[in-house]
Amino acid sequence: MSDDELTPHEQRIITLSAQIDTETPEDTVFQHVVLCHLGFPRSRTEARSFERRSGNATLKLEAGELWNGREWIPQPLPYGAIPRLIMISAITRAVQTKSPEVELGHSMSESLRTLGLSETGAVHWRRVAAQASALAAVNLRLGYTVGDKAMTVQGAPIRELTAWAHHDPEQMTLQPSTLKFSLDFFNSLSGCSVPLDPRAVAMLSKYPMALDIYCWLAHRLYRVREPKGQRVTWIELRRQFGLEITDHKNFKRLFRDALSRVSMAYPKAKVTTWGSGLVLHGSPPPIPKTRVVVPYRPR
Repeated sequence: MSDDELTPHEQRIITLSAQIDTETPEDTVFQHVVLCHLGFPRSRTEARSFERRSGNATLKLEAGELWNGREWIPQPLPYGAIPRLIMISAITRAVQTKSPEVELGHSMSESLRTLGLSETGAVHWRRVAAQASALAAVNLRLGYTVGDKAMTVQGAPIRELTAWAHHDPEQMTLQPSTLKFSLDFFNSLSGCSVPLDPRAVAMLSKYPMALDIYCWLAHRLYRVREPKGQRVTWIELRRQFGLEITDHKNFKRLFRDALSRVSMAYPKAKVTTWGSGLVLHGSPPPIPKTRVVVPYRPR
């Protein structure tokens, strides 16, 4: 296909990919390392719990409830691209301000637009508010093994949500205004924040699986030391990225499609295939280590 046959969107993607490959970004955003390996559901689900697995670690999410001033309102599990972008934006803000409390007002709106949520209008921002509420209510359990010991860590990343309550009898709603990370989660950001390129996040902002893969590779690839790379099987990849996808062939197709998008957003990522999965090769991180600001650790 010649340049004349490319759509304007495709031309923008190619141009942005070249910029990502050759120009260091002016800003850096962050995601928590756990959420780089074990993400939220990618589509709406009526289930009240959800699991993902990566190696010897497993993440279990359980939908919670929020008080709206009159009654407890059940919240769904957070899903799709929006909660991923909210967490990246909020974690980045917490690192920059050295505070666990993050405003969900004008600054958050601008941050989300920078990360690719360019839609406007009341309906769109109601969806954002709904996902912020779902995030604030969700309970999180992380299970992993150390030697012959099985460990369980319980807690919610968000300790508190402040919201305006609308008492319309036909629609009891909440308009979140601030969220406060739990101190354990906030303190962990000091050693567990993975730096990401905001241009890449924006490029993948409408594709939750691609965004998950990008965050995973951003943390994983620069740690690969084996000359021949590290092999990851399709079975392992499906446990981590698509256990809810019942057809294995369909998962492989969806994963390959998502990986092709990631290759545009992370041009320096070296990933090849073998008969039963992928081979991860040592690659530079999206953000050079010399550019990363060390997050603040409160005493």
